[in-house]
Amino acid sequence: MASGRLHLCDICLNQDITEDAIVWCPECEENFCAKCNTYHEIAKASRKHELVSIENVLGLPRFVQQIKINCTDHDERFSTFVVSTRLRGLLLAYKNINNFVEDRKPNLQELRKQKRQCEGEIRSAREAIDAYFDELEADLNNEMQQAFFKEEMEIEEALEDLKSHKSQVKEMQENLNIVRVIAPDFQSFMAMRILSQRAHTEHICQHD
Repeated sequence: MASGRLHLCDICLNQDITEDAIVWCPECEENFCAKCNTYHEIAKASRKHELVSIENVLGLPRFVQQIKINCTDHDERFSTFVVSTRLRGLLLAYKNINNFVEDRKPNLQELRKQKRQCEGEIRSAREAIDAYFDELEADLNNEMQQAFFKEEMEIEEALEDLKSHKSQVKEMQENLNIVRVIAPDFQSFMAMRILSQRAHTEHICQHD
């Protein structure tokens, strides 16, 4: 349909005459005024054409007005067979597209399922790794604590031994000074010998 000129007669326009159209012929795809329509209705080639009033045509949706009923390839009016063939082609295309979509739905579902499985495996691996490192950290901390505790105890024991040895040496020193002042020479000699042996014994015990 020539929707932009539906209210003007096409025959008159071809003669540079402006005349309002009253009917439209779908087969001719032309608008006719009252005068031109008279000739159109009596002409042998067009007398059986079904006409539509311009008023009714203008009431149609615009996309319907723009539909052509003649084949652009052969310049002939579409037959019911052609329309049916094209309709079947469209229906077949729609069916193929629909089948394609339906076929892909299981694929999409399977893909999503695999994705969830992969995510679950990744989480499990992460949890296993975290658990391993947590256990490793706990073991290392425990070993470290034990090692430091052992060294600390050994150092404290050594300090206590040194403290005790220092006290004994101090006591020997005091006793020696007393012997030197009070005891006779022989007694001083014997006392110094005894104290020397004790000191030697303490030294040996410290190194055992």
